[in-house]
Amino acid sequence: RASTCASPRRTLLHPPARVSPCVPAPMMDEEEAAGDASLSYRNETDCTLSMSDIRMTVKVKGKEREILCGVTTHVNSGEVLAILGPSGAGKTTLLDALTLSCKGGTNPTGTLKLNSKEMTKEIFTKYCYFVEQQDHHWAFLTCRETMVAAARLYDETEEEADKIIHEMGLDVCKDTFIGNQFLSGLSGGQKRRLSIGLALLAKPLCMFFDEPTSGLDAASAYSIIKSITGMAKRRNIIAVCTIHQPSSELYNTFDQVMVMSAGKVAFQGAADAAPDHFRAIGCPMPDNTNPADFLLNQVNADFSSQKHVDMVLDAWAKKPLSTKMQPGSTAPLPERATYNTGVVSQTVTLIKRHLLLTVRDPTLYTGRMFMFLFACCFFAVIYVESRERKQEQIFNKIWMVVWLVGVPSCLGVIVVYAYNIESFSIRREIKNGMIHPAAYLISNLVIQLPLLLITSMFAISVSAYGISNFNGDNYFKFLFMYWVAMWSFEAVAQTLSLVFANPLLGMLGFLQFWFCNFLFCGLLVPKEQIIWPFRVVCWMIPFTWGLESLIHTEFAGTDFSGAFLVDSTVNSRGFECDTDVNEIYCKGRTGEQVLKSLNTNYEIAQPENKYARNVLIVLAIAVVAKACYFVLFYRRTTYSKGPKSSST
Repeated sequence: RASTCASPRRTLLHPPARVSPCVPAPMMDEEEAAGDASLSYRNETDCTLSMSDIRMTVKVKGKEREILCGVTTHVNSGEVLAILGPSGAGKTTLLDALTLSCKGGTNPTGTLKLNSKEMTKEIFTKYCYFVEQQDHHWAFLTCRETMVAAARLYDETEEEADKIIHEMGLDVCKDTFIGNQFLSGLSGGQKRRLSIGLALLAKPLCMFFDEPTSGLDAASAYSIIKSITGMAKRRNIIAVCTIHQPSSELYNTFDQVMVMSAGKVAFQGAADAAPDHFRAIGCPMPDNTNPADFLLNQVNADFSSQKHVDMVLDAWAKKPLSTKMQPGSTAPLPERATYNTGVVSQTVTLIKRHLLLTVRDPTLYTGRMFMFLFACCFFAVIYVESRERKQEQIFNKIWMVVWLVGVPSCLGVIVVYAYNIESFSIRREIKNGMIHPAAYLISNLVIQLPLLLITSMFAISVSAYGISNFNGDNYFKFLFMYWVAMWSFEAVAQTLSLVFANPLLGMLGFLQFWFCNFLFCGLLVPKEQIIWPFRVVCWMIPFTWGLESLIHTEFAGTDFSGAFLVDSTVNSRGFECDTDVNEIYCKGRTGEQVLKSLNTNYEIAQPENKYARNVLIVLAIAVVAKACYFVLFYRRTTYSKGPKSSST
């Protein structure tokens, strides 16, 4: 057995004695913080997070498989529980259960309590905070701007935000953009410490961390874990984290460790008690060995036999329940509101924040404004001859209107990507009680509508009314219909941003929707020639109604040279063309006559004015799409699935 349990000898690693000057200053150590009277708060309520018999199953090829097998433990305020295990051990699944974020399988069962209160979505939002593995921040805000905005949403002061920035060692980068893959900004370790700083503004009783050292170098990983352990002790917070393979220095900072394999617990207790337990079951840890490496080797069937792993798991399963669960605090939780600020206050703060983001981040609006301007001007130059209202340019003018709508609406594919990425940050803020879903939806609508109006003006003002000489008398009428049509595409794009987790699938879906608008609007194929059930699509797309009114608005009330009016007794059409005009181009003297002639081939060209009806229909399409977005957004951001005891 000794040879089976042997672990390779390793030399103990040592943390860096001094952080390089180019690395942001680390978080204050415990002695410094203890003597700093400026520290913001400390939880006065002692709490215990207890989990009992947590189980979860999934279906694999029609058969149920248990992926969490009766996990039982507890953590007290001021302690850090590190959950270790090889890949597939169930660490992330357990953390999902603890944070009410289970995504698949059946509903997890068991009991999860904070003191005497069963963990519900409301309890989690009030008293807990989840720091995800990926740091989803606002790339075009600085570190301090992010903290100050969060402080306002949590009803805290800017001074409080500055204190936490100092405590987390972020002073040197407080005015640096957070950044993303396109914009250089904070380092991975700084982003992680910013995530912890945001959590401290919420003043949680319990915090959860998913792989907090993932993707970080050794120095940054050590700094993050020291931040977590120091924060837990100073502020009397429960901290639970999953961690892949900590160094010996990191391992020794943990109060408790839980070792998992195949959804079962192989050990849980004080970190320094793990070697004694394994020695007692016949697996002594060699000297000068990283305890974490040793523990993982014992429960990893890839490097130890399955028989050995089963022996280790069975040894812990035989332990009495009193070893796994100790009586904890049952003190009543402090009274708190679910959200620290009201919806109106949150909406105002979000409007300010996202207007600033709009100015700095060109993705959603400012970039598209200029893309609309340049793209539409390009087509206006290509169709520059259509500025003259003569018979030969009637078809070109029709297509100029089509491209004015078609190209900008296609760029809604950018919206799908942008809102998909943004949704991760918003979901984090809602889950952790920073904002109410309604506050974001209202602020988004308040910003979106006027910015889309400005974007629409960029699209048509220079290209259509400057270069292409559109009918200026109907500018505002044309603009309003154009605005409503753009909003309908925007609403569809927002909906598709949430339908798929992968933004590329949503973008492909939007392009299909855009293509269907061209195909089924009556421009390429007459509606009566489209077979059922595809004909239904004709009435469900904004192009059908929007283009009809835009074309009518541009043509009605104008005259086209190359034709002259005659009495209907002379020509039933009421006009004739000059002898030098080819009969193919001869469509009419007035705009109404032109539309009537075109209607024989293009159903979208209607001589009757149905502007009000069409605006209402396109507006209804936009409202329905927006309502679908609201429903999807609310379901995604308020989703909660955690352990439920059999009694409930």
